[in-house]
Amino acid sequence: MPSDPRPPVQSHRLIWQLRWLLAALLLSLAAIVADLPATALAASGGLALIMVNLALPPGRTRRAGNFAVLALLTLDLAALGAGLAASGGVSNPLVGFMMLPVAIGAVSLPRGQSAAIAAAAVTVYGLLGLWHFPLPLATGPLATVFQWHLWGMWASFAVTAALLVASVGWLSRQLSAQRSATAALRDQLTRREAVVAVATEAAVTSHEMGTPLSTAMMLADNLGEPGELPAQATADLNLLRDQLQRCREALGRIRDAADEARERVRKDIPVRDIVEGVRRRFAALNPAQALACEIVGDGGRVVPATEPHALTAALLNLLENQSEAVQGAGTVTLRAVTDATGVDFEVLGREHGTPLPEPARTFPASTKTDGLGVGVLLSHATVEQLGGQLFWGGGRGGDRVRIRMPLETRDPGDD
Repeated sequence: MPSDPRPPVQSHRLIWQLRWLLAALLLSLAAIVADLPATALAASGGLALIMVNLALPPGRTRRAGNFAVLALLTLDLAALGAGLAASGGVSNPLVGFMMLPVAIGAVSLPRGQSAAIAAAAVTVYGLLGLWHFPLPLATGPLATVFQWHLWGMWASFAVTAALLVASVGWLSRQLSAQRSATAALRDQLTRREAVVAVATEAAVTSHEMGTPLSTAMMLADNLGEPGELPAQATADLNLLRDQLQRCREALGRIRDAADEARERVRKDIPVRDIVEGVRRRFAALNPAQALACEIVGDGGRVVPATEPHALTAALLNLLENQSEAVQGAGTVTLRAVTDATGVDFEVLGREHGTPLPEPARTFPASTKTDGLGVGVLLSHATVEQLGGQLFWGGGRGGDRVRIRMPLETRDPGDD
């Protein structure tokens, strides 16, 4: 693991923006200081041109590594030191700008390299005290050393305040984004842990139910033939056999889903096939509940690389919730709306609420009294795992739930 992680490479843009500030500073020193020695003028002007040249190609240089950034900050110190040495050294009020490369190095570089920048700055500052040109001044409003010093202190304070606001604001935004990403990741991991726990329990339960179910079906077959029992007993026996068969089919679906999850079986499925599969299973589970299915757009569009059982189970869980909400007094609707990039599976109930503009990160408070809401939790986690998003809308109970799934990209030549 890295010993001293730092903000991402985007933070290095501050270093290239600093090029312009240092170049302007060097040129301003040359403009306000009279009788600058030719050697110092050439050195300062050359370094200023280097600063400008490095500021021009930010797209390429922003991808530089930490050692390249270290070299550039060292060059900044050298350029700033040359300009200050030619304009009074430590007596120049702009000497405080030597803290800028140190501050940016502390933000952008690992601890060892930022310490090297600090040591270089201390060394340059010491050399400025030992060796510098005297401070010749131009005539005019800045005719005295004291006036020039005061104006220089004001300029240094103004620039430092502006940079402080900019850097602290940037760091605050980075920390806020990092906290949001961490919270979203924590929620996602929590849901995945719940999926694993429920899936494990479902697998264990399916094995435990296998033997009793087989025994019950064998006993039902041995209770007698239809002609040997009274009519009511025959009807009850047939109903019992049908219910046991439904239990066996449900366990078979659990085993199939477990095999898919273990082998990561993914298929390309047309939207209409998904809707039809969900309709058939919902009708078998809820024969008394009316379900309306609608497809808006091209139902032949393909949802790529998805797990059929997982997506169907997620939609069924949401339909079951809406079915309990309407309590048989209305129609539950499953609507599939396709567009250029994806498909929206909308599960609607009651007054059909309004979809939220952002993906749901937390669930609305459950009003159910006869269930734990585990199905909704699993649906949310499943959709995220399949690369989709889940949106809540409507009132407290979620009258509209929308699952957004990506669609297979079309070849323009197919139209």
